[in-house]
Amino acid sequence: MPGMDARAVAEAADLGVNTLNVWVARGLVPGMSIGTRGLRRDFDLETGTAVIVMAELTRFGISAFMASEIAKEVGKRSAKRMLITKPPAPSKKMKNYVRAAFFDGDDEISQTLGELRDLAQKRREPRPSVSVLLDLEILAAKMQAAHQKWERQRARGATADDQHFRYGGRGRACRGRARRRDLRLHTEDDA
Repeated sequence: MPGMDARAVAEAADLGVNTLNVWVARGLVPGMSIGTRGLRRDFDLETGTAVIVMAELTRFGISAFMASEIAKEVGKRSAKRMLITKPPAPSKKMKNYVRAAFFDGDDEISQTLGELRDLAQKRREPRPSVSVLLDLEILAAKMQAAHQKWERQRARGATADDQHFRYGGRGRACRGRARRRDLRLHTEDDA
């Protein structure tokens, strides 16, 4: 069974379809190969989860490239939470320098923040002033729900793509025009 289409994934991630397509075209979506332009793209659950993680990170000002790298790392782990901090970069060339820590529970988060502050103090660096906490469990559940909704729609055969192909790419407008044309023909024949 095919995976979700770009519209379903974009909707679940609260992301524009065009943005998602640009990410795919640039090779930024982990687990997604760059296919032929114009062909439908199928997203499995794992790839969809990577997209929703990227979307959340970019909303916080992390570049799409860095969000992609972080999403790849998330895919390799089974953590429930992720803490991202942006400490001072070791060199001026590293503009998108972030540190990420992964957790299975909330208890470890405050301890790790303390350790990061201590590490900065040891290195005589400023402490990170901004941290982002992602609840990976919630994001994965949101994409899982979208995937299940997609599968139910596919089982009913009620997807927009099916409607598109069924009516020659014009949907309901095509059917309406055809009916009006048929009515005109009958009227002219009857007269």
